[in-house]
Amino acid sequence: MKIQNILNAIFGITLATLLFVYFNEKPSSQNVEVNIPKTSKIDINKKPMKVVYVNIDSLYKHYDYYLDLKKQLETKGDKLESEIKTQMNKLEVDFKGYQSKAREMTQEQLQKAEQEMGMREQNLRKKQELASKAVLDEQEKLNKLFRGKVDKYLEILSKKNGFDYILLNMDGGAILYSNQEYDITSTVINDLNDSYKQEKK
Repeated sequence: MKIQNILNAIFGITLATLLFVYFNEKPSSQNVEVNIPKTSKIDINKKPMKVVYVNIDSLYKHYDYYLDLKKQLETKGDKLESEIKTQMNKLEVDFKGYQSKAREMTQEQLQKAEQEMGMREQNLRKKQELASKAVLDEQEKLNKLFRGKVDKYLEILSKKNGFDYILLNMDGGAILYSNQEYDITSTVINDLNDSYKQEKK
């Protein structure tokens, strides 16, 4: 059970839905009168903004806390998948045994065996659905833990260094070009891993 594939599928479905709604929304044919309020002058500090970025793909690959969470989730998913696969194999063996004895069974026995096979198959499918949901729920929980640690650290880092924005850069993301001079990924990964090592002691 590949967790990353599940996440990519969920993200893709969500994005596709948003795009569909956006491009298919019909504008209102009625003339809407808009009252534009009086605008006020906003004084903005003339100093240049300090903007840096973090490569989220590198963070996923090298942040030990995330890797441990991922391993924990994959272990749970593999265990559930193995249990269901074992039960499916057992059902298949029993079904073949039932087929080999079908000619020797009475009509009543055949109906009873078919009902039993059907019920077991239905229960297995239900278990499979529940297992998939359990993995997704666990993934959401672990993602919140991961994001919470990263967000808290980046907030402290921003205040300490006077950063106005910290952007997340990723393959296929919204940032088309980034100057590596403003890449703080290595610093972020090192700091987070050092902090995680201290927590584990």
